[in-house]
Amino acid sequence: MWSFIKRYKYVVGCLFLSLLCAISFYLQGGYIDENGMLVEAFFLIPLS
Repeated sequence: MWSFIKRYKYVVGCLFLSLLCAISFYLQGGYIDENGMLVEAFFLIPLS
């Protein structure tokens, strides 16, 4: 198992960061402010 991670550490790291961005986007959620604008973390979608 460790040899797999050692060999593909960049791939595993990018996969982990991608999942972290997707999970944080859904956990953060969005809301509508008092001016009627939607406020969401859209920058996390392309990163994931």
